[in-house]
Amino acid sequence: MPLTISVRSGDPGRPAGAGPWAEAVDVGRVGYAWCAAGGNLHLALDDAVVDRPALAAALVRALVAATGTSPRRWFVRAAQSGDHEVAAALGLVAQRELWQMRRPLPLDGATQGVRADLRWRPFVPGRDEEAWLAVNNRAFAHHRDQGDQTLDGLLAIEAEPWFDPQGFLLHENPGTHHLDGFCWTKVHADADPRLGEIYVIGVDPAAHGRDLGRSLVVAGLEWLHRAGLTIAMLYVDADNHPAVGLYRDLGFVTVERDVEFAPGT
Repeated sequence: MPLTISVRSGDPGRPAGAGPWAEAVDVGRVGYAWCAAGGNLHLALDDAVVDRPALAAALVRALVAATGTSPRRWFVRAAQSGDHEVAAALGLVAQRELWQMRRPLPLDGATQGVRADLRWRPFVPGRDEEAWLAVNNRAFAHHRDQGDQTLDGLLAIEAEPWFDPQGFLLHENPGTHHLDGFCWTKVHADADPRLGEIYVIGVDPAAHGRDLGRSLVVAGLEWLHRAGLTIAMLYVDADNHPAVGLYRDLGFVTVERDVEFAPGT
């Protein structure tokens, strides 16, 4: 049976209103593609497909012909070398690489350079939101994901089942008592074994040079260990060299590389 590609709608496996999807069919479905809002491409190809780049290109051509919209972003978790070949066939290039790093807990002495006088307290819902937003948005002023956080967004996270204010560590300047750094942790209770994440670590730019970053990361890791976690994880942009250097120095190793592909400039 020759390979056929068609564009359809109403796939029950996708969110409502996601738009048309293209599928390739041989004996069974061997691949499909669809674009979400904003041009985010979703692409799945059977492992048995020999020429994955050619099939991906054919699927996307059919999708573009039917919708008039070209993909503007393809995010691949645990990307492999073959994914770069597929992206090239689609006219996309790697724009961002996000690393997942892990290390075992407890730290077992990996605390050189940590401030012994660090004092932190847990986040208090209903009291600390505005102060945290101010520090976070200064610390991540140029970060597309973590910058420009809003009160509504923060409150929505506080309503999530995983949110635990006890694991949201705040540091205040001893002289001014103003918030100047934080380490927000997250427990992935559905993982096996459970994972303790350094979810967000931030220091007010005005407090740089005081060893707060390293000390807060260590405080977060120690809190996760006390909570019963034996593996710590975090995500970091591969080109954030200071952060990558800090995490490696604390014993983290890269276990997964996620890549975002987009049209080249």
